Amino acid sequence: MVTPLVRLFSPLLAFSLWLLPVAFVRPSAQVLAPRPSAIQHVTLAAGAASPVAATGGKVTLLLDVTPGRDVHVYAPGAKDFIQTTLTISPQARLTIGKPDYPKPELVLDPLLHERIPEYTKTFRIAQPVMLGPAVKSPEDVTVSGVLSYQACDDKMCYPPSSASVTWTVKVK
Repeated sequence: MVTPLVRLFSPLLAFSLWLLPVAFVRPSAQVLAPRPSAIQHVTLAAGAASPVAATGGKVTLLLDVTPGRDVHVYAPGAKDFIQTTLTISPQARLTIGKPDYPKPELVLDPLLHERIPEYTKTFRIAQPVMLGPAVKSPEDVTVSGVLSYQACDDKMCYPPSSASVTWTVKVK
């Protein structure tokens, strides 16, 4: 014989049993799946050709990019791929030139049967910046930028990513 108490709690028990797997699966999925931008497949080192510049002068900012082991990133000119790009944040006191990317390797893609421009080793991007007359000595100028890229290895391509970079230039 079913008592009224069992009749009252049986829907609640059924719902609890249904919810039990969800309660255990959901948090673990959040822990195991970090945001793609949290994973970097390159290492960056920022510098300058000369760490000191004159008001109205030009300085060349340098960014050394090292892909991870067995990783490549696509170079400018790679059609249908996300190319590696350096974007400098605009400042009224600076004139930002066009970045100079090194010559890439032309790597034969085994699936597409075509050569694609890639970087597989450390490469350097040179970014010219002109200091405007509003920049006075002695002052430090901070220049910020973002490197955007897509990294791939021999098994897969990872989601597009970006990394922030800053330079400090001393004005004499």
